[in-house]
Amino acid sequence: MMKNAILFTIAMMVSSTTFAGVNTRTSEASLKTGAYATPEQAYSAGYDLMDQFNEMPTNQLLKELPINENNVQYPSVKVTGSKVTVEEFSKKRGEIQYRAVVEVDYQYKYRESRNS
Repeated sequence: MMKNAILFTIAMMVSSTTFAGVNTRTSEASLKTGAYATPEQAYSAGYDLMDQFNEMPTNQLLKELPINENNVQYPSVKVTGSKVTVEEFSKKRGEIQYRAVVEVDYQYKYRESRNS
């Protein structure tokens, strides 16, 4: 009976240690497409990029999104929202171009380092 109580206590300590120090971070990234001649082309490219991010697996999101944590829990990285806007810009007088800006909202869980 004492042995079971000790094992239960050890199991509870391991469980609480396992869950201690896990944080969730929510962030956003702004991604820009190349230049296009019309706003419609820029929107189309932006929606294509948005679709790519919405369909990416966790391991690819880890590479593509600005995640600076070393102890990210797999597979916790997920896109939680996104939107496309188009901005016009000019590199030369009289030459207007358009690019899509895709804002990707995402979140992930990471384990706090014992050194911090």
